[in-house]
Amino acid sequence: MLASAEYLKKAYELRKEKNVRYSLRAFAKHLEIGSGRLSELMNGQRQITESIAQKIGPKLNLNSEQMKEFLACVEQESCREVYGKILQEDEFKFLSDPSYVAMLSLIETKGFDHKTSTAARRLGITEEEAQQAIETLKRLSLLTTKNGRLTPQARKTQTSTEVPSEVLREGHKRRLKVIEKAIDNVPLELRDSSAMVLAIDPSKMPEAKEKLKKFRRRFSDYLETGNRSEVYMLSMHLVPMTTKA
Repeated sequence: MLASAEYLKKAYELRKEKNVRYSLRAFAKHLEIGSGRLSELMNGQRQITESIAQKIGPKLNLNSEQMKEFLACVEQESCREVYGKILQEDEFKFLSDPSYVAMLSLIETKGFDHKTSTAARRLGITEEEAQQAIETLKRLSLLTTKNGRLTPQARKTQTSTEVPSEVLREGHKRRLKVIEKAIDNVPLELRDSSAMVLAIDPSKMPEAKEKLKKFRRRFSDYLETGNRSEVYMLSMHLVPMTTKA
């Protein structure tokens, strides 16, 4: 995927090819933003926000697929930059893409042959994506290769409370997509989906979250024994359905 600034550069270059006298000022006028601001956006000195992308995107002559990729790129970059702090690329991938943690678990399953092609097929991703995940996990010191076999370095992984909330939200959204896909494609006997609606005392939320954390740990200790041959994801969400009165 291109960096968001590259979409601006390519659009400007195409106009420049048709008219060598076409200026950055003219391009800025077409996009209805200041020329100085446009220069900063194109040079990566200023981030393209989602609101700016929505404004200028339709004026870049992108087809529907390119427009979708442009907006996705901007959203991803906005997740990585928070309060002036930019997450390292590898950290962002690991925290926001559930297939990276799934890769660590898949390697521990019985009968896994440690081939990239097998990992890609089992996780429903491309071989290129599987190889990228393996290389990223190695750089993060979460995975190593011993005698031709992939070996996880850390069995348990969890996110820090200092991780920007935008990154965590992106991870939650992608996990929900995994669940949605499973609901459509996995037989009921191989999955469990349930929900409860409760009238609660919101002041109990801190204690409730702690109880859920302890439950997840006990649950994983129970399931991660025996003949481990498949990778599952447990995703729990306790969210309000009402707004404050």
